[in-house]
Amino acid sequence: MTQDIDIHDTTYGEEPLRAIICSERSQPLIVTQILSFRKRIFSDNLGWKVAVEGNLEKDEFDKNSTVYCALISGNDVIGSFRAIRADEPYLANSKFQSLATERSYPTHAFSWEISRFAIAPGKKQFNTSLLCYSLMLRFALMQNAVSLVAFCDLAHERLLNRIGIVTERFGQPMTIGEDRAGRPIRVVAGEIPISRQQGTRFEQIVSITQNMEIEDAITILGRPGLSA
Repeated sequence: MTQDIDIHDTTYGEEPLRAIICSERSQPLIVTQILSFRKRIFSDNLGWKVAVEGNLEKDEFDKNSTVYCALISGNDVIGSFRAIRADEPYLANSKFQSLATERSYPTHAFSWEISRFAIAPGKKQFNTSLLCYSLMLRFALMQNAVSLVAFCDLAHERLLNRIGIVTERFGQPMTIGEDRAGRPIRVVAGEIPISRQQGTRFEQIVSITQNMEIEDAITILGRPGLSA
């Protein structure tokens, strides 16, 4: 699974890698960088019809309680995602109920939605993805989360399964729109059940970031969860 990346290597080219977990209140400049990075990835590169404010991609789920994780090389964001606890309004449950045809999305405090998972394009894209998946799973474990909820395209779902992350669907895949080239955007909603993640491949994924500097700007790591 990790033949393309040294799990003890936390450099990106010649630049050291670090991660920041934050909120807009704790790190407004970092969150602005993340929102600008998202605009380049989702709007400029992929042609998604997302809400854009100037140079930022931002919607109603980017709020005070939203948690952001950024993977940074030097001064540049090269990967990011946001996390919203499932007892608050979140993207999939609020906007994409049609994807949950077989069972309902969770609405309790022990699940988190992961959305706006963005990776810089280039020859290190796969390695960067693995690093962000590792940070995502570490986040879940530190929160004692039951599951991570998300919706993604089918290629992303296959990649998760290929690298050893078990997923469960809420329904069958559906087309939710088109990209700039008129190609259908076909997605599936699902979750990563934490209790079902086990074995060598899962342990390898989690260990990828074991030597990475992680700045916790909201004291979220190392305690069971956030207050409501």
